[in-house]
Formats: sequence, C-alpha cells, structure tokens
Amino acid sequence: MDVSGNGRFSVKACAGIFGSVKRMEEQVKQKRKIKAGRESLSREERLKQLGRTGRWFQTICFIHVPVVGFFYLLVLAIRKNTPDVKKDFARAYLLYRILVLILALVVLLALYRIGLDFIDGLLRYAKIR
Repeated sequence: MDVSGNGRFSVKACAGIFGSVKRMEEQVKQKRKIKAGRESLSREERLKQLGRTGRWFQTICFIHVPVVGFFYLLVLAIRKNTPDVKKDFARAYLLYRILVLILALVVLLALYRIGLDFIDGLLRYAKIR
C-alpha cells in the first residue's frame, strides 16, 4: 500500500481496497442467492439433485469391494451422466485411495529395506559364532 508523506493513502491504494471490498460483497451476494435457491427447491427436487439414501448406500457398498470398487470410482468420476455431487465425491475418494496406496507402498518399501538389513546382520552374526 502506498502512503504519502503526510500519512494519507494514495488514490491507487484506495482504489485497490475499494475493488477488493466490492468483489467480496459480490461473492457474499452470490452465496446468498445460491442458499436461497436451495431453500426454495421442493423435497423431490432436492432428492433428485442430491440422490436417495439407497443409491448412496449402493455406491458406498460398491466402492469397498477391493478391485471392483476402484474401477467403479473411475466410472463415476469420468461418466457424464453421474450427478455432480456424486462425481465430486468419487473424485475425492479416488484421490484419497491413491494417496493411501502410495503411502502404503512407501512404508512397505521402507520396512522391506530395514528387514533385509536386519536379516543380513543376523546371518553375519550367526556365521561369526
């Protein structure tokens, strides 16, 4: 922020602050409109938008099957007919599973290396005696 010698803000700094405040006001107005739009939906429209409990239960059951679940998540994340809520869930859960898989492989590799060194040390110790 530019402050002149007499302690006042420059015109450029004031314009930047004013622009930021305007953008924040517009974002708040948009969020209020979206919230009001959700509240005005009927129960059937909200169910259609978010999905029924039974379909979510089916989705959760399928994604926990070891190999099939991974491919089911891929299909949900890529398919155009999937509702946006379920598509976002599938993408997030797919990312979660990939990160856990990578972490598990790193831990497994580290334990493998430590275990090999430990067994090698035991064998060397056994040959000495």
